[in-house]
Amino acid sequence: MSNGLLFEIGDAIEAQGQSTFSLSHYEYPVTMRSLAGKELRVVFMRRYNDFLTLRNMLSAKYWFCVVPPIPEKETAIDAVDKLKSAAVLMVRRGDEAAEQKRKTEEFLQYRRELLRIFLQKLCHHPLLCDDDLLKRFFVNDDEWERKAKEPIKMPPFLSVSILSSWKGMAKRSEGEPAGITYTKAVARLEQAADRGAGDRGAPLLSLTEIEGIARHVNCLATNFAALRAKTDALAHQHREVADALQQFATSFAAIVEDEEDAALKKAVNPVALHCGSMSTLYEKQYRSELKNVVFKLGYHSLSSLAVGETVERLYVAVQYIQQLSQTQSELDKKISRATAPNKCMELRTQRTQIGTQRLEVENELNAGMEKFKVDFLCYHNFKQEDMLEFLEVFKRIQMKSAEQLKKEWDDVLSSTEELME
Repeated sequence: MSNGLLFEIGDAIEAQGQSTFSLSHYEYPVTMRSLAGKELRVVFMRRYNDFLTLRNMLSAKYWFCVVPPIPEKETAIDAVDKLKSAAVLMVRRGDEAAEQKRKTEEFLQYRRELLRIFLQKLCHHPLLCDDDLLKRFFVNDDEWERKAKEPIKMPPFLSVSILSSWKGMAKRSEGEPAGITYTKAVARLEQAADRGAGDRGAPLLSLTEIEGIARHVNCLATNFAALRAKTDALAHQHREVADALQQFATSFAAIVEDEEDAALKKAVNPVALHCGSMSTLYEKQYRSELKNVVFKLGYHSLSSLAVGETVERLYVAVQYIQQLSQTQSELDKKISRATAPNKCMELRTQRTQIGTQRLEVENELNAGMEKFKVDFLCYHNFKQEDMLEFLEVFKRIQMKSAEQLKKEWDDVLSSTEELME
């Protein structure tokens, strides 16, 4: 699949159920365009569940890859809360209803953008971009519908005690802090990337390093989500300040519309202009700075969760190999104690089968870790770059606000000094 494709996700369209007992649902119009070679433009409809199914199938097939995230699915509780909010809005003032509508539109825009980035990143992924499942999702409705109904198949070793293994790891917190282990793992993977493919007999990451990465990215996901909520509140506060300043400027200027005192007009008008200028500044910060940060923080929270999902599968694969090794050791003890030739042969056959199985999983794990290495380092580097960008944005907001405030007030003071005298 060419990575020269561009995607657009349109507004969700409500579609009625095809039978009496079928509920209505929403579909997204997806526009796919190619900028390379012959111009291509394809439009197809997909439900949220189609995106979710595609991601789940790719995650199962490429269990060692970090499959790009999609926005969370709306729960039944969320739907009920929306119905309650709609009922409340019927008796609210118009400005409150408008604010609620604006927040809903922002959420839907956030959701569409995440779905667009999901498709965009799949087409740029070195392995996922060529999968036949992705091609069916794009161009063939009938084949995609048939494929989407098939059960999702995970590798057998990932279906064995996966939840108990992961919960057991999550409870352990001894040893060095997860952030330090994470940093060491990043350095080790970067060195491996510089060397190229290493020794296939030894995993790129130890179980301790996998645990450290898991705990750290799960913590990052929580922290990113919390910071997103706070930044979103700050963004809306900027928007409210912008509205308040604009209303104040309009009202203040209206005071002297019919005023005959030229000196009073000369003093009032700069104050109104100052408030209008500050309103524009806050509005610009809201739209072009803070909302972009809010979106990226949300995306990094979901990306951290996606990395955690992949690390979970790597962890279980390593544990499965350890279980096979333990089984081999137990069979060796039984073979040494066996006296009957038939029993000894039976145990040796079992040991050979376990050894073959272990070798297959080891080879798959080691090859998978090579792919994970690329995805994980992309995640880490992208996260680090955006964190530096976030700091620059907040620095720019604070410095620009302070500089413009001082300039505007200096202008106001010079205009009002004459009146105050």
